[in-house]
Amino acid sequence: MDTTTIYRNLMAVGLLGTVYRTADDAELINDVIESTLAEPLQFRVCRAVVSGMAGIGDVARGSLSAHVEAHPEDEAARLALAISLILAGDAEGKRAVEGLLVTTTDTAVRETAHNMLELIQREPALLN
Repeated sequence: MDTTTIYRNLMAVGLLGTVYRTADDAELINDVIESTLAEPLQFRVCRAVVSGMAGIGDVARGSLSAHVEAHPEDEAARLALAISLILAGDAEGKRAVEGLLVTTTDTAVRETAHNMLELIQREPALLN
């Protein structure tokens, strides 16, 4: 088995562990993986979204917050963080999406943000 396959398997185990709420083991695996990646942003986005899906807002926030604070111009990362928070039921995510809609000129970010707000309107229980 090559190292790429091993990394992918570890990532899958860590992210699935997050979804199935085996938090301690998943956190350890995810932290180790993230610390070994030269460019961890894509993994952080995946980790944040999966954490949001699992209702773990703190992990979703922690996974991307430092990057977003250091790179506020990275609207895609800001949107991923906001969506993760929405999935975790955190109303701060909705406010962040609304803020992006006001400021962004990126068509893909605008469209996704708009779609998320429509989803929240149809499914208000997302933020409960």
